[in-house]
Amino acid sequence: MKITEKFLQWALDWGAEWVMVLIVGCSFISWFIILERLIIFSKWRGSFSIFMEDLLRRIQSGEPRETIAAWCAGSPLMEAKIAAVGLESVDEKSASEGMQGTLILMRNQLLQRLTILGTLGNNIPFVGLLGTIIGVIQAFHALSTTTSMNPNVIMASISEALVATGVALLATLPSVVMYNYFYRVLQSRSHNSQTVMHFIIKSWKN
Repeated sequence: MKITEKFLQWALDWGAEWVMVLIVGCSFISWFIILERLIIFSKWRGSFSIFMEDLLRRIQSGEPRETIAAWCAGSPLMEAKIAAVGLESVDEKSASEGMQGTLILMRNQLLQRLTILGTLGNNIPFVGLLGTIIGVIQAFHALSTTTSMNPNVIMASISEALVATGVALLATLPSVVMYNYFYRVLQSRSHNSQTVMHFIIKSWKN
């Protein structure tokens, strides 16, 4: 039996129902990741500009580093946690290494599961397209094996097949939108952290 014939037989035997189940399952996974990431990202929410103003004022006022570090550690901001590590260090070199390590650790925490979310967002539409193709194959195969089938039945079968693509597109939109949102927030916080690190290192030199 040829490969195309095997695929045709497989499509006729299995149908497209399993594709819909797979799409729903992928959608459930993506929503779980979205909600879980929203909780994680919200824990480090805050105003970076206000934090930097307060940090600059405290350092310029000659406030002890230990006091400023404790204040930074109590802030929910990711950038503040990194600043605390730099202020608690004993010299410029250890401050730089400590803040770099903390930034990498926090970035990895925010990046968790984002790859899965992006993969689902990029590939769920193709799963839906597969379901549509299988449905169209079934409809045209049925048409080719009979001469008395009502065309309305064929059109109804094709319409049903297209549902898989429509559902897949609806399922993928939240994944794509939230992946882009999370990634932008991560990039923004990374840039802010670099600014804080540069400022802390400069304070050590002074």
